[in-house]
Amino acid sequence: MKFISVLSSLALFVASASAQAVTFIAPPFDTQVSAGVPFNVTVQLHPQATDFNVVALYFGEQLGGDPSNQELGQELAIIGAPVFQPIGPFNGLILNVPLTISSPGSTNVTLGGFFVAGVAKNPGFFVTKTRVQVV
Repeated sequence: MKFISVLSSLALFVASASAQAVTFIAPPFDTQVSAGVPFNVTVQLHPQATDFNVVALYFGEQLGGDPSNQELGQELAIIGAPVFQPIGPFNGLILNVPLTISSPGSTNVTLGGFFVAGVAKNPGFFVTKTRVQVV
């Protein structure tokens, strides 16, 4: 819960261009996954015009949640100092994270991230989501 309170305080520093900096590339939207069985989530860090460093990632779940809100839901994983791997000279960087969801149903997988950007290393926060069908 300590991480959630930090998330709340950093949410004040949302940068408008940051929301598109990290995106889900797998699994595809509405993919079926098995309850209680780990599955991989892949996120891509896109190159930015400014100096952009992700310093922590929070993965959460929202059972039947509203995909348009900024809520993160119950914690699935926290990754401090994530290490993204290159996927090509112009395609950005990726990170694979194994997650397990136990409750069946339509579930939003949320990703909240802390970053620092620009010459002054201004703090920021982003939220992005995908959805899986847990059976």
